Amino acid sequence: MRLKKSLSQVFLTNRSYLEKIFRAIDVKDKIVVEGGPGSGRMTEYLLSAKKLFCVELDERMCILLKEKFNNKPNIAIIQEDILNFDISTLGEKAVFYSNIPYSISKKIVEYLIAQRRCLSCAYILCQKEFAAKLTAKPGDDGYGFLACSLQYYADVRKLLDVPRVVFSPPPNVDSTLVELVFKADGLLPIEDEARLIRLFARAFTHQRKQIGTIFPHEAASGAFVAAGIDHKTRPGEISLAQYIALLKIIK
Repeated sequence: MRLKKSLSQVFLTNRSYLEKIFRAIDVKDKIVVEGGPGSGRMTEYLLSAKKLFCVELDERMCILLKEKFNNKPNIAIIQEDILNFDISTLGEKAVFYSNIPYSISKKIVEYLIAQRRCLSCAYILCQKEFAAKLTAKPGDDGYGFLACSLQYYADVRKLLDVPRVVFSPPPNVDSTLVELVFKADGLLPIEDEARLIRLFARAFTHQRKQIGTIFPHEAASGAFVAAGIDHKTRPGEISLAQYIALLKIIK
């Protein structure tokens, strides 16, 4: 079957790495959503789930999946764009897994954040450089708006590197399996969450400047001192906890 470039179809075909991924994730007896299962190679391993929802946009792949798993009572094949799939309709918290198309990596992360109340955790196989941005800590090169925004909502960690040669067709980059374990709501009121995201956006738009230059009024008021932040520090050197502390002070 000819793969569709428009859907960035790249499939993990190496049995050894499929097994490594399965051993690294926890789906047994859980409600699981697989985004973009393609021809269903990983799907075979996810069948240990209590119920598995395979959400696939490509009609040809949906037909193949239905034929392949027609005798499995715990699987549902749904033809839909994963970005439009409402996980809340499943009735209980789910685990998400996807070998995500590199071209929509950021949109997938935004989707998962939006769906977080319906998820216990998510496992995404993504471009290695993108994974580094998700897991970055203060002072790391990739630490920025995306890392802070995601890490406010989830504990993020790298599980496994996956080389490009085990995919078909082989992409130009290596991949990394990342785990997102979503935190309970209530760290900040909802209105303050929106303010925090705006704070990140303002800070990281001027990432090379000192934080006191970006926020001169706050620096003059002593807010940075109260939050334990040196006003000469750059945005990429400030921890999530310090940003939250700053937000509470500058109300």
